[in-house]
Amino acid sequence: MKNPRKSENAKKLLDIIQRQQAKNRSGASHPDTKPVPRKIVPSKMPCIEDTKRQLEHIASDGALLQRVDPLPSPDLGAEAVLSKRLLAGTRLINETSRDAGLLGRLRGNRDRPPLDLVVGFDLGSTSSKVVLRFPYEEGLGSYAIPAPKCIQADGVAYYWRSVLWQDDLGRYSLVPSVGAQAHDQIKVDFMSVSNSEARKAKNWFTRQALVAYQALMIRQALGWVSQKLGKALDRHEIRVGANFGFPAKSYTKSDVFDDYEKCCQASVYLALGSDPITNESVQGALALEPWEAYSNQPPVTVVPEFIGAVLGFFMSNRRRTGQFILADIGGLTVDCVCFGYSEPRDGDPKLLIYAADVQKYGAEIGRVYAHDKQTSRAFSNAIGSFVCGPIIESHKKVGHNAPAWDGRMPMFLIGGGRHFGPFGPAFSWAQDSLKNSKFRTTFDVVDLKLDEEVDLSEARGKGCGRLLVALGLSHSDLDLPEWITPDELPDAPPAPHRDPDGGYIGPEQV
Repeated sequence: MKNPRKSENAKKLLDIIQRQQAKNRSGASHPDTKPVPRKIVPSKMPCIEDTKRQLEHIASDGALLQRVDPLPSPDLGAEAVLSKRLLAGTRLINETSRDAGLLGRLRGNRDRPPLDLVVGFDLGSTSSKVVLRFPYEEGLGSYAIPAPKCIQADGVAYYWRSVLWQDDLGRYSLVPSVGAQAHDQIKVDFMSVSNSEARKAKNWFTRQALVAYQALMIRQALGWVSQKLGKALDRHEIRVGANFGFPAKSYTKSDVFDDYEKCCQASVYLALGSDPITNESVQGALALEPWEAYSNQPPVTVVPEFIGAVLGFFMSNRRRTGQFILADIGGLTVDCVCFGYSEPRDGDPKLLIYAADVQKYGAEIGRVYAHDKQTSRAFSNAIGSFVCGPIIESHKKVGHNAPAWDGRMPMFLIGGGRHFGPFGPAFSWAQDSLKNSKFRTTFDVVDLKLDEEVDLSEARGKGCGRLLVALGLSHSDLDLPEWITPDELPDAPPAPHRDPDGGYIGPEQV
């Protein structure tokens, strides 16, 4: 016979269990118990190759890139836009542009002794730099062109903001005006489309902005040096040449490279003229065939940006024999080059380019991708892997006995993007990764000082290492060392192979 008390207790216990289960399903907790914290399982960090693919995707879509340093709105009222500083900058720009015409009148004057002037132009995604150099006249030297305060980048006199303004009449300017439209991603827009057909579909808009900006910058530079040197130039025929840097890992031509070269020729053509820089004049310059306009034009050369950086090293006070690594971290791209320099007693100096690479892993792209600790770490690892590539490739050219593989290798870091946080751990990751293999290289970060090679009096107390590429591009063919690209360098002899059985004493030798 069943015990009625036991049956009643079992029923009560069943009711309690059912009520507790109901509370758990509804999210309620028992008043006498503390809620158990939910364990959060971190998501898996992306691998290096996945991170690189994502960075390339961001770089290919200009809409994903966000301007970190916002521009003043072109719709601001007249009182806000036309400040005293802006008025002063506009006045300076206009006066300098007119003085460029004075220099222009000295070109082609065959009755006077010739004087060569080389323009080194470094177009950056956030800031651009221009250095003018008189390569064969030591008394004139080289000059970094200062920008008015209203359009300086990062508060440094020699960094021009890469921004172009266009008013409603189609006129371009380097300074804003009421109602003008800002083009603030000139390089990003040009480089974001790699397909030539897609580029043509953009109806020249990207190319027009690029040509207009470079033409205005060169015209300002020529006007500034005309103001600076004045009568020292009057007795000469001025012959102007220009060198531009392009983000590429080699001299291999591409549709984008050819397109940029044509834009640079059009920029110089407009800069050396006297017509206003407008939609019509830019379109006219781009429509000209080379034999129509550029056959009698001063030489225009486009080289990979890393070549400009290495040539800048040659002109700096850090020049010495040895092996080096240089990383140029910009807003859009990162260049990494391993090179050597030698000064033989019985020959000319030589620059040996062992290996180089460039990818669209710049600071602006990193800021879009690295939005938390996990992605920041993934970004650092991807950049570290990128840096390792040229070092490993250069080993084939330098050889296994090079001191750099078992000691301290000087590393030059330049570019405005190097201050972006995740880049710091990237070089430590690369160094540790290399030490886990056959290398024992330790990076020795060295600052580049350029004040002995170019006048930097308007930026005292501020590092101007980002001028290195523009300084290197302000070269002429006759004042440079011989430099050899990786394709021209033979591979070094391989390391001797050790036979593990070679020292074994067999029974027959006893």
